Amino acid sequence: MYEAIGQSAGEDIIERNATAVTDKVLLVTGGATVGGSMVESNSTIVDALGRQLGIMRTSSAIWQDVALKAVSAEMLLARTLFKRRPKFRRAPYRAAVERYFSSQSYVSAPELTEVVLAGDLRKEGIAFEATTFAGLADAETRNRLLGECKCVFVSSTLMRDMSELIPLVKMLKQPHNKVVVGGALVSLLHDDWTHVPGADLVAIGYGEMLVPVLARWIKSGYRDIEPPENGRVVERLGNTLVYSGSPSEKSLDWLPTPDWKLAEAYHGRSFEMINYESVRGCPYRCSFCNFPFLFEDTMFRVKSARKIFDDWMIYAKGGAKIINCMDSLFTIPPKRLKELCELLIEAGSPVGWTCYARAGDLAKPGTAALMKAAGCQLVHIGYETGDQGVLDNMNKKSDVGHNVQALVNCREAGLTTAITLIVGFPGETKASLRETLNRLKEAPPDLFFGGGFNTRMVSMPVLQPDQRRRFGLVTQLDHLSSAPYWKHDTMSCRDVPSGLRWLNRSMIEEKVALEGSLFYEGLLGYDASDRDDLLDFQADLVATLGPLKYGFDLAQQVLRGILHFDVWRKLRHITPETEMRTPQIDRTPEQVEQAG
Repeated sequence: MYEAIGQSAGEDIIERNATAVTDKVLLVTGGATVGGSMVESNSTIVDALGRQLGIMRTSSAIWQDVALKAVSAEMLLARTLFKRRPKFRRAPYRAAVERYFSSQSYVSAPELTEVVLAGDLRKEGIAFEATTFAGLADAETRNRLLGECKCVFVSSTLMRDMSELIPLVKMLKQPHNKVVVGGALVSLLHDDWTHVPGADLVAIGYGEMLVPVLARWIKSGYRDIEPPENGRVVERLGNTLVYSGSPSEKSLDWLPTPDWKLAEAYHGRSFEMINYESVRGCPYRCSFCNFPFLFEDTMFRVKSARKIFDDWMIYAKGGAKIINCMDSLFTIPPKRLKELCELLIEAGSPVGWTCYARAGDLAKPGTAALMKAAGCQLVHIGYETGDQGVLDNMNKKSDVGHNVQALVNCREAGLTTAITLIVGFPGETKASLRETLNRLKEAPPDLFFGGGFNTRMVSMPVLQPDQRRRFGLVTQLDHLSSAPYWKHDTMSCRDVPSGLRWLNRSMIEEKVALEGSLFYEGLLGYDASDRDDLLDFQADLVATLGPLKYGFDLAQQVLRGILHFDVWRKLRHITPETEMRTPQIDRTPEQVEQAG
């Protein structure tokens, strides 16, 4: 275990941690079917399949998820096979394709949760080890780490549902250790809790406020657990839940700067791209989104422009080239964005950055150009749909005109755009999907990521009783599936895989934009001058699928039949009137705009 000291001198002196500690904590991050942010060399296809089978045995509904994954698998397999063909080796776009995929990957840095927890533990004098679930697939590594560490901190941030979390906690639990589960998933589900066997503690809320509490618990020999000042301890369905409570101030400037030099020392290499967070929650209440409810505290809180700037200057001086802002929305409050951009421009825009933004913010004159001048390279935009009726049903507080203008402004400013699309939200029909395609042809993004409407989080506004009745929405009411079954007045989840597949293929064949799963790996290296070559490559690989396409056609037909029956079986006794919790809304978007 390595520890960084001497930071006040402006440099990190790395030495072996020889200090006696009460216990060493193992930090485990990542998802169940993927390793998370770190690429694990010992993660194999067999390991991944083994984890997936464990999840499937626990899941209450798997076939929608399987059908959606088959849509992505078709494209990824086609890409792999096409790049081996003589046609690709002779193609005029080969150089552009190889240049794109040789750029730095988004998955080269550890998860931000690991970095934050490691720094918090160091302050408490507790040593740590860190890995991902993929890393633990190697039996030798797993046995060594679990043998050395008497306590395990499990992050559920990249977990999609309890069917993923429960078998992984079971794997980690040993007779000699204690397991603490925290992160976004358990914070979302605390009010509708499902027992997690093997979890000694479940941490709900702000990790920065809970780590000192957990450190005292560890040092007491796992006897005394006292919550923070505004927190509480609750026994629920055989688990002990520890709540952080809400911060006493609205600003997040009190949060410590995540120590990426410590992460570099531990992993033995530098990270040119690092992850960053500057907000908690979201002021908007889009009907499909659970981001405002990731913490028990649902107030929208932000770091100041000066705090962000100071943190980024530390990272830039330390060698960071790209900062990946993971916030739900980085462009609000607008005054903060303007101030930050001006600070960065004054400093010479010393570091590149990416962020998530609302189309309405980017549609405003000058915003995209200001961000570009300040070093922004890529914006992720929640486009969702090109149909105004569906957009209104989503309560996006935006319109299709904003979507179009945002993409126009970003292209003029030279900002790379990656949009998200949702297929199947209430109001969706084949006609609305065609309207989405037409709108995207009018003002194309650079990349698009399509996904299906998902109902796995109970706090989503669309799952509240009034909206379920409005849309005739029926869905499974458990937390044991990453893609619960649903149906509403205009569509069923069994129609989503085919709808998404049609939209993806149409976007590719008509050379509208690059499909996200195909081009995610090299996203940071996208060059607009290569756009036409990359679109030609994408269209060719789909056009030359040959017999493979018919195989996937057949597979989708089979999956649709299985899904149709399973949806009928699981939903036939559920009605839209089933009661669910209504989320609390603390601040309206208008209040945030005024505060900004």
